[in-house]
Amino acid sequence: MSEPQFNEHGAEISGRMLLTVGEETREIGPGDGWYAPGQFCGKSDADGPPPAHTQPATTPGLPPNSASC
Repeated sequence: MSEPQFNEHGAEISGRMLLTVGEETREIGPGDGWYAPGQFCGKSDADGPPPAHTQPATTPGLPPNSASC
């Protein structure tokens, strides 16, 4: 799980992955973009070949909440 200190966003370059932000899980594929606000816990799991390649970025987020990742 990612620590909820920064907003995370990115684009999937190749492959596929399952991205969970808070309680919501979505399948992300080539060309898809994503955004995870800093106050939510999140995780990602690559979903088979070819390996998932994501171009991520972070920006300062809201102060962490009391949720445990």
